[in-house]
Amino acid sequence: MTTRDGPGWWSRRSRWGKAGLVVSLAVVAILAVGAILSAVQGGPDRGPAEPVPSAPASESTASFSPAPPSSIPKAPIPPLPEPSESSSEPEPETTEPEPSPPASSTEVYYENCDAVRAAHAAPLLRGQPGYRAALDRDGDGMACDPYVGP
Repeated sequence: MTTRDGPGWWSRRSRWGKAGLVVSLAVVAILAVGAILSAVQGGPDRGPAEPVPSAPASESTASFSPAPPSSIPKAPIPPLPEPSESSSEPEPETTEPEPSPPASSTEVYYENCDAVRAAHAAPLLRGQPGYRAALDRDGDGMACDPYVGP
């Protein structure tokens, strides 16, 4: 029998080295248990599962069994209407323009967003007096957005 001088192998390992080893062994153990259970219970490598025969239903209990696909009646699909030859061009879709907000008796104009903030009107939403596209830098309908840092 040989004797060792100094601390053993486990005590020479750092705390993180011990933790890594324990975690690695735990993962290997979980995978091994999963493989064993998969083999015992018929895992994906055994192919499709065999159908389980169903017991005949008694008169006292109701059971539902779906009809086989071949016995389901299919409704006929109506044919598509044929395009008429009188109108070779499709009619353009008419879209009504968005109603503009009523003009106020005093128009509001802000030179820039600093002026909007000085008037305590920021942020301006589309449709509000003083809103214009030049103040809306990202085009989302909100002019003079509050600053959001990086």
